[in-house]
Order: sequence, then structure tokens, then C-alpha cells
Amino acid sequence: MTQVLPFREAIKAVGEWSYRNFGNQKGAGPLAPLAGIMEEIGEQEAAFDPEEIVDGYCDQLVYLADVTYRSCVVTDPEWNDEVRMAVAPSLNVSLGQLAHAVLKHHQEIRGFDDPIKFQSHVEEASLNVFYAINRAWNQDDECRDRCIGEEFTRTWQKVSSRDWLTNPASG
Repeated sequence: MTQVLPFREAIKAVGEWSYRNFGNQKGAGPLAPLAGIMEEIGEQEAAFDPEEIVDGYCDQLVYLADVTYRSCVVTDPEWNDEVRMAVAPSLNVSLGQLAHAVLKHHQEIRGFDDPIKFQSHVEEASLNVFYAINRAWNQDDECRDRCIGEEFTRTWQKVSSRDWLTNPASG
């Protein structure tokens, strides 16, 4: 059994690793890992292999941790919190909320240049995304019999060993 990494700790670890490997993403900041979440959703939707489906969920969470870190937000969600999973909006709605906050902050419009407003919106939206992914995992035939926290921890261990500066083609 894998020791599960709390997501709060993952946010810091992923963010620090991402900054070492990618810097400020050519000025994109949290927009880049937000695009990464969307990339992983697309890959997962096209996947037929159960391991690719599992990897898709876990990679979405890696990117979510990076968005959260780059937005200077620290949250402490619990894996498989049944109550939060039940009330969280859909993944699409939650991602829309997160994208709204990140994009408007990047554009410095609609009051999102205020760091308190921006961070509070990112915190709420990122928690909703986290719980929507957890809910989807538990409803997925390929995943429901596995522990999402354990699978995420294993995925993060693999991802964190990559060095994209030294090996830009393969990490």
C-alpha cells in the first residue's frame, strides 16, 4: 500500500518542481497548467487503456496542484470526501470557474487584479475541480476499485523524477 500524499503537500511539491522545470511558463503563469488540465481531459476521453484513464485523472490533479500553487493558493482537500464530492459542481462548471478567475486575473479585468478576490475565487474553484475529479474517479468503471490518493501519489512520484531542463524531449 502506497503512503498517500495529502493534496496540500502535493500543491507545494508540484509547484516547486514545475517552477524548476518550466519557470513562469513564458509569462502564462497559472494559464499554462490550466491548459494542461484540458489536455489531460482530452487524452483521457480518447483513451481505451485502463491505465491511461487512471493516468489521465492523476495528471489532471498534478496540473491542478500547479494552477493552485502558481495562484498563491493553498487548500487542504481530503481524498474521497463524500459530502464535498456530492455538492461540488460538475467538472466542466468547476473548470469554467477556475478558468474565469485565472483568465480575468491575467487580463487584469473585472476586479481580478485584486489578489484577495483572485485567490478566493481560485481556492473555491480549485476545490470544486478537485472534488469533481474525485467524484468522476469513483463513478468510472476503470477506477472505482482503486484509491485515487494512492494512484495520484504513484503518478506524482513518476512525474517528479522528470527533469525537463536536462531532457526536453522526454523529461
